[in-house]
Amino acid sequence: MHGATLGGMVSALWIVVDRNFLWLMVTFPLLAWSRVKMKAHSFLQVLVGLAVGFLVTFLCYKLLGGEWT
Repeated sequence: MHGATLGGMVSALWIVVDRNFLWLMVTFPLLAWSRVKMKAHSFLQVLVGLAVGFLVTFLCYKLLGGEWT
């Protein structure tokens, strides 16, 4: 859930606002490390969550007819 939320947020900011928000990707390793360290998820689970959040946000935006900035 945490990874999907972060992935979705970064992709939404990137697509809708500006590509300057891609620097937020530096937070991905921090999130992954914290979730694995707390033994809440495996590393693969965190990566899949990030990818799902990013892709679902992107696909929904494109399916609703959004224009790429």
